[in-house]
This record gives sequence, C-alpha cells and structure tokens, in this order.
Amino acid sequence: MPFTPKKVVKLAIKLNKLLQAIQKMAERQSYLESTRKQMIANMSHDLRTPLTSILGYLEAIKDDPNLTSTEKEEYIEIISIKAEKLNHQIYDFFELAKIESDDISLKMEKVNLKEKAEETVLMFYQDFINAGIEVEIDLPSEPVYIKGDQVSIDRILYNLISNALKYGKDGKWVGLTLEKKKDQVTLEIGDSGQGILPEDISKLFERLYTSERSRSAKEFKGSGLGLTITKKLVQMHGGTIEVSSIPMKRTTFSVHFPSIDNDPM
Repeated sequence: MPFTPKKVVKLAIKLNKLLQAIQKMAERQSYLESTRKQMIANMSHDLRTPLTSILGYLEAIKDDPNLTSTEKEEYIEIISIKAEKLNHQIYDFFELAKIESDDISLKMEKVNLKEKAEETVLMFYQDFINAGIEVEIDLPSEPVYIKGDQVSIDRILYNLISNALKYGKDGKWVGLTLEKKKDQVTLEIGDSGQGILPEDISKLFERLYTSERSRSAKEFKGSGLGLTITKKLVQMHGGTIEVSSIPMKRTTFSVHFPSIDNDPM
C-alpha cells in the first residue's frame, strides 16, 4: 500500500521523536559518565586528605624525639578523631553504593516515629548543650506510626539532626516538629544558621554537590553524602523530602511519610 503525503508526515514526526529520544539518551549517558568520574575524583580526595594527615601525625610521633608526652597524647587524640572521620566517610560511600545498586533490603514494620525522634534528639543532647544551641521540640501526645525499616529511619533522623547541629550553630537554635494529617506524617527539622542560597537548593541532595560545596560555599567536612543517602532512604519508604531556607533566619527540612493506623501492633 503506497504511502500518502499524510502518512509520510506522520512517519517523519515519529522518526524525529525517535531521534530526539536517542539524543537525550546519549546526553544522559554522557552526563552519567561525567558524574561517575567526578565522584571517583571526589572520593579519592575526601579519603586521601584525612589519611595523609593521620600518617603525618604518626610519623611525627615515631620520628620526632623532641615531642613531649603531652604533645604525643594530643597527636594521638587528633589521629583518633581523623580515623573516626575516615571510617565514617568510607561507611557513607559503601552505603550509597549499596543503595544505588539496589543491594539493600528493608525490613518494613510498624515504626513509632515520635519515639524514634525523641531517641535521636536525646542522643545529641550533650552536643547541643556544648554548642550552646536551644532545642525546641513539638511532638504530638500520641504515638505516630509509619511503615518503615527501623535502621533506615534511625539513619534519616540522625543525618537530619546532625546536619541541623552542624549548620545551626551560628543561629543557636534547632527545632523539630512532628505532625500527622490524614494519610500523611510530616517531620520538620529546622535551624537558624547560615542557610542555603536559593540557587543551591535544587542541588542540595546531589552527591556531587554535597561532596564539593556547603551552605557557605566552602568544602563540606565529612563525606558530604548524608543528605544524598537521606533522600534515597526517604524515597524507598514512599516518602518525599524538601527544603526551604532564609539564611540566618530559618532553614527547614521537611520529610513526608505515608501514615498508617495509630493502633500499636
């Protein structure tokens, strides 16, 4: 059956759409390859820096006969802190790799998010006191349940509260609220620290961004993967996370989870 001009036009449109799709796939592949190389470079830098410092202090302890006992103790303490930081970075890299390769299984069960939030805040209690930060907590009187993996929920809360602690020091205030509305539970963790620039908010959860920049456009201290991991874990629970920020006034991370029946199991 011969092609009519109308059929030729339709075929041309389909062919054009196919070519556009192929072009987008090629661009996406190029982007992924570029980000892969950049992440490897970032990982190498992030791991090499504390390791070099550790080796330097160890060499000083070993080879410098003029070091006093007090200085050696100070160096050992520094080595301990940096080694812990390095261990944390390696853990984050491996955890993100497992999540992105779908090599992680969640044990989904009924979780009392109110109880989890209280436990995590208590874990940071002394850190808040040492930093002179006022903590404001607004939790409902009744338990708030979601369906989740206990370990992953702990990690989400830990990452967000430690992030607020780190960047809320300037404002001396950190707040946590939990609210249930119909079929959704909203957890908000805020601080009044240095904040995030509007143009940076959309990039905040990207692994390359978090490895390279911080709220103040300086390098992150740590692996910088905490928020990336947090977002992926939230999504694996069927939730969403968003952030709003007015520098030196309030920065808020809002996590939304599907809620379930409040009757305990």
